[in-house]
Amino acid sequence: VCVVQLVELRTDRREMTACFYGLSANDTDILYQVCPKVMDNIVINSTSSSVFDTYAIAQDMDFLWVLLAGSLVFFMQTGFTLLEAGMVKHTNVQNILFKNMMDACIGTICFFLFGYCIAYGDDSQSNGFIGVGNPVLLSKDYNAFFFQWAFAATAATIVSGSVAERCRLDAYFFYTVCLSLWVYPIVVHWMWSATGWLSPFNENITAINGGVIDFAGSGVVHMVGGWSGLCGAYFLGPRYLRFDDTGHKSTTLERQFRFGHNVPFQVLGTFILWFGWYGFNPGSTLAANGAMEIASKAAVTSTIAAAGGGIVAATVGRVLEGYFSLPRVCNGILAGLVSITAPCSVVDPGGAFAIGVVGAFVYYTASRFLERVKVDDPLDAWAVHGCGGAWGVISVALFASPENIAFAGYNEILVNASAGYRLSVQLFAVFIIIVWVVSWIGSGFFILKYFGLLRVDRNVEKGGLDLADHGGVAMDFKTGYHVKDPKARKQLTVFGRSFGTSGSTSGSGSEEQDDHLLQETNVQATVVEEEANGTGFTEHTTTVAKLGTGKSLHKKLRPHPTGHIKKFTTDSDQAKDETELVPMNSAED
Repeated sequence: VCVVQLVELRTDRREMTACFYGLSANDTDILYQVCPKVMDNIVINSTSSSVFDTYAIAQDMDFLWVLLAGSLVFFMQTGFTLLEAGMVKHTNVQNILFKNMMDACIGTICFFLFGYCIAYGDDSQSNGFIGVGNPVLLSKDYNAFFFQWAFAATAATIVSGSVAERCRLDAYFFYTVCLSLWVYPIVVHWMWSATGWLSPFNENITAINGGVIDFAGSGVVHMVGGWSGLCGAYFLGPRYLRFDDTGHKSTTLERQFRFGHNVPFQVLGTFILWFGWYGFNPGSTLAANGAMEIASKAAVTSTIAAAGGGIVAATVGRVLEGYFSLPRVCNGILAGLVSITAPCSVVDPGGAFAIGVVGAFVYYTASRFLERVKVDDPLDAWAVHGCGGAWGVISVALFASPENIAFAGYNEILVNASAGYRLSVQLFAVFIIIVWVVSWIGSGFFILKYFGLLRVDRNVEKGGLDLADHGGVAMDFKTGYHVKDPKARKQLTVFGRSFGTSGSTSGSGSEEQDDHLLQETNVQATVVEEEANGTGFTEHTTTVAKLGTGKSLHKKLRPHPTGHIKKFTTDSDQAKDETELVPMNSAED
């Protein structure tokens, strides 16, 4: 079927009334005018067939568009998962993956049971504050539910980064239920439903004349998730030694706090999120027919804002920190995307660039502020989503023009309103969302902390949540089997040094020397570790594998420096006399 022109198109979410011209796929010489509401069937080549079987109708195209957009939004969960897994220490990777997966599972059930009902409900029964009716999706509005569920999952998973590496699982699940079942659906109802007191789609609105513009959720989704994350990070407190200035924090730990354990994961996650945003913003048209120009504009403005945010974050990091920081660039891109989410349909490309640039500055300033007040947010979720989302809502009033507002399909009140009025309305929306989220989520985290149910034990935190909750670390690079065959060992690479090949830079040149170099000497060493309470010490015996190359990779022992700084080697008696394995300073632990 080839649809060439739409006429008299009038659609809504549940019923389609339209006439259009179309060409049959079997006979392209004849142009038909088709009115599905009037014609039960048509005749093509003397054969009667259903209009709905022969032509692509507007409602099905709209439904398909929403399904594809919702799928892209849900795919953003993969991006969040990779980003967060790369930013935590390798001993907490399984835990963060588990939280993201359970966010999707628990959030789905909660949103299906009552979340969607509270967000939209039955318009005839709902009021300005809350949706009423339609629990467990009795309306069978599957298409709309799928898209809104994907948004709810996104809001919930933002917080997992803020509470990473020290939050108890049961406490986190409690938060997920509260957000998916109550806090997030209420904000959705206020801003997006046909009866919400802040919604521009409410024809009978009286509290806020015209409503608030938040096209795709800078406030509804990202502010809710970001400010919930701030509450969690504040009541949990910083990770162990995160802001320690006494010298007990090793350089390795400092690097992990700054870059996580896997920067490539963070970059991959950011690109996946950027890709998913093309379902998030353009898909918020909730229709394909008659809305593709708006969707295309949303895609372009989103792209420009993301690029502007990334460039600014890279530049600011280089100027103020002395190097190009990839985690900063990733968050700058995300800050630009979060900022443009609310105004993507009502601003020009130039305005989108400015919004993304300011969004990156807002993110960086908020991130450094949290460091200054010693609130530990491992993923900078509040800086990116909470503050970036607030800026996005406010930017609507600063960059949207009456022509663009009308182009996006908003009501005449907003089209004709003054810039000052729009600014006051957008600022009020930011304020009321913060108050709502902090009141409920903050209270929940406070109660959990009061009863000692929020944070894991210090020893569990130091050992990693993967070991305590999931049976072991997710990423293990140790060799599982010991290779005894000398011929097979000659083909192996040991710590980057190849043996048994004549061209090797570190090869010994003879089979006997190769075997000697690969022989391991078991050294029994006593390692002294400080206990978590700092009141005593415990001793345990550790077997250290020491290679003849003179380098031990064991974290607890290292060659004691000599006057001539000679490499440790088992072949030199002199070196043995001058070099001693000693415990590392406790500050390096």
